[in-house]
Amino acid sequence: MMRNHLLTRLMHYEWSLKPLKKYLSESYLDAERNAVILLNGEAVTNWYHPLSMAQQLEIDPAIFEYIDTKAYPIPVQYPLNIELHNCKLSPDEQATISRLIREHYTLILHDKKLDLRTNMIRVLLLFLFGAAFLVFSFWLSTLHTEQFVIEFCSIVATFSLWEAVDLFLLESRRIKVEHLNAGQLAKASVIFVD
Repeated sequence: MMRNHLLTRLMHYEWSLKPLKKYLSESYLDAERNAVILLNGEAVTNWYHPLSMAQQLEIDPAIFEYIDTKAYPIPVQYPLNIELHNCKLSPDEQATISRLIREHYTLILHDKKLDLRTNMIRVLLLFLFGAAFLVFSFWLSTLHTEQFVIEFCSIVATFSLWEAVDLFLLESRRIKVEHLNAGQLAKASVIFVD
């Protein structure tokens, strides 16, 4: 009874929400239909991670956390601009920050590409392992081997094939979405606005 009441209230609330496209157009999209993430540079006390230096200079993780949070609702079909306002930085510092932001998301993109490749290898190995055990269990049944061994091989084959399908259908979909999101951020334009 209580559950039905909560579900009804949730449905009414969902009906009252404005559509995502309208929310995006009001909050994120500019005149050219690019999604824009606004960042107030005056509020940034330290642009760089305090432990980073030289060739391994890194942007403060709080900045990336903010960008990731703002990019979450933006569908990947929209080109993305990251606008940094009121920064009061030299052109060299702007170029460094822009490069480091793109570099960060490019590394994530490479990581997701590797995850996709690793996932596909796991799918293929599990599929081949499962198929081999399935053929082996059928071959054992022709030899009139003990039923327990045949059933065990059949269970191993079924489990391996099921895991392969699960990785292919569910896990690879999740990684592909993360890969697309990382690509959207890696291709984002970093713009400094006075």
